Amino acid sequence: MIQKDTGGERQLAVLGAGALFGETALLTESTRNATVRTLEKTELLELKREDFMKVIGESRELRLGMFEILSLRDRPIRATGIEEQTTTSEDGTVMTILANRGDGTYFRLSPQGKFIWQNLDGRQNLKDLALLYLKEFGLFAPHSIAETISGLVASGFAKSRTTRASFLLIPSWGQRVLRGVRHLLEWRLMLRNVDPFVSRIHRFVHPLFSRNGQILIAALSLLGLFFFLKELPQKWSAMTFSTMTHVAPPLLVLFLLSGLFHEAGHALATKAFGRKILGVGIGWNWISPILFVDTSDMWLGPRWQRVIVSLAGPITHLVLGGIASCLSLLFVASEAGIILWLFAAGSYLLFLMNLLPILNFDGHYVWQELRQEKTQKKSGS
Repeated sequence: MIQKDTGGERQLAVLGAGALFGETALLTESTRNATVRTLEKTELLELKREDFMKVIGESRELRLGMFEILSLRDRPIRATGIEEQTTTSEDGTVMTILANRGDGTYFRLSPQGKFIWQNLDGRQNLKDLALLYLKEFGLFAPHSIAETISGLVASGFAKSRTTRASFLLIPSWGQRVLRGVRHLLEWRLMLRNVDPFVSRIHRFVHPLFSRNGQILIAALSLLGLFFFLKELPQKWSAMTFSTMTHVAPPLLVLFLLSGLFHEAGHALATKAFGRKILGVGIGWNWISPILFVDTSDMWLGPRWQRVIVSLAGPITHLVLGGIASCLSLLFVASEAGIILWLFAAGSYLLFLMNLLPILNFDGHYVWQELRQEKTQKKSGS
């Protein structure tokens, strides 16, 4: 099997008895990018597309096998119009950020990942890339290479002919049911072009990001926590089931609003570092509604800035808890005081939960940033 280019002919593979070729063009209805020259007298079997499709349509195992062959022989190529920018992490690792300004997507690559990206020239298949990777880094890591390529293709930073043959991966009935259920339990709705609006809000609150503003926030948070702990025994002993059910509706509203402030913390911290907000959205995650902001532009910033942006959300709960705790002292003998104190308690709990690295919250991403170097060395990409 040979391929012709500007430098002449290049041998891609030597096929033996029983081998097949041309399956990519047959399945994807695209033009062939290689040809075959026999070395000896050969008997070939020609298969039309309609016959081939009929055969593989009757066997899920055959479809999966064909897709695996396509993946091994595929020669992905970098997408055009992609910007590259380098940034250095705190440990000195040089990271490459791929940016597609057109659709506002980003992809972060380690030095190993960048090597794979640079070699996606439409001429190298997975075997070729694995050998190049072995020569460059002394590691044989086809699975890591395949995962990196899959991520690049899925994010639109590389093109692969296997995407046109995705119909081969027809899920089973059970998989389709599970996919439908997951879609209902994990849906997202994104609103783009919100950066000008967030910028206007940031201009109004930017004094909070100054040194004096940070001192004020820290003092208010600590003062509120002190009053909360001081009132804890008395408030807790006075709580009854009737009281909790009575104040539940206004508490629910306050916690929904605190979710909005949480995401605003991420967004405003991102703006404080001069980055863009690519979108805001709402959704449903299994048993609860969610709010979120797209701060992917922070990938172009250094690691310590990304950590601060991740921490900004939980810190918002700490500040809200402090404010509510202080205000509850003004309504000691009223229902409003109980609501505010309970809101403070919930805010402190949310602050701690968001910092737990074992949960898929902000603390998890902070932990990932701090362990990024070790993870990159382990995965090799």
